[in-house]
Amino acid sequence: MLKLIREDERNAHGEVGRLDHDPVCDCQDYDVMTGFDCVVTQQTDRRASVSVRFVNGATSTSVSFVLARIGNEWRIDDVADPQMPSLRRFLIP
Repeated sequence: MLKLIREDERNAHGEVGRLDHDPVCDCQDYDVMTGFDCVVTQQTDRRASVSVRFVNGATSTSVSFVLARIGNEWRIDDVADPQMPSLRRFLIP
């Protein structure tokens, strides 16, 4: 995921790339975030999904993460929100 984000930044040549918001909070700017509710679903020993609901200022938000286990660490492999079902597919030109 990070490789795709860095590639998007390089391809933008100093301008705003395709990714023009923070996919972790599904926002341009963030305020005080409260009311976190997370549901983790382990699909295999190397894949899991996490659905997160929270309030950013006065805005209720939901974001889903697909996690991949690499060695002993879990990494974000994809991010989805109601307007963008897959950050990975969005970033691939």
